[in-house]
Amino acid sequence: MTPEEPFGQFLGLGKAWRVVEARLEASTFVLKVEEMLDLWQSHVIQYGVEACDQIRKTESRADAGKRDQLERTRWMWLKNRENWTEKETLKWESMALERCVTGMAYEMTLVLQGIYERKDVEEARKLFGNWCAWVHAIRQQTGELLEPMARVARMIGGIGRESWPTGPKG
Repeated sequence: MTPEEPFGQFLGLGKAWRVVEARLEASTFVLKVEEMLDLWQSHVIQYGVEACDQIRKTESRADAGKRDQLERTRWMWLKNRENWTEKETLKWESMALERCVTGMAYEMTLVLQGIYERKDVEEARKLFGNWCAWVHAIRQQTGELLEPMARVARMIGGIGRESWPTGPKG
């Protein structure tokens, strides 16, 4: 057997082996596409989380009252709400009353995460568009403070709706 000779020919399997090879290549391609979608999803969510952290830093520097409120909350924004401690939940409730922009950015990240849980691709595509529009509308109201999240929305919107990966595989 030479390196150029397919393994199936070496075994004398002929055309049957080529069909098996084609099916293996097709299944490998599907796995790679799914891996790419998972990677894309995790990167988009990561960009949202990083944007939320940038907003937290900027907001705490810009306003002394918010600085006290946002102090020691960095890890809180990295968790899903069901994993918060009682202290973190109380902190969230006080921030919600104060209309904290970091809290809005956190909500945006959670909504973005939720879009990926949709099973209907068309619904998810529509929700991506709605999410981008929502972020840009809030960005207009809050000014530069929400710009990191607006960059994430522009990234998603710039990819083109046809290629937006959505929902769980299968």
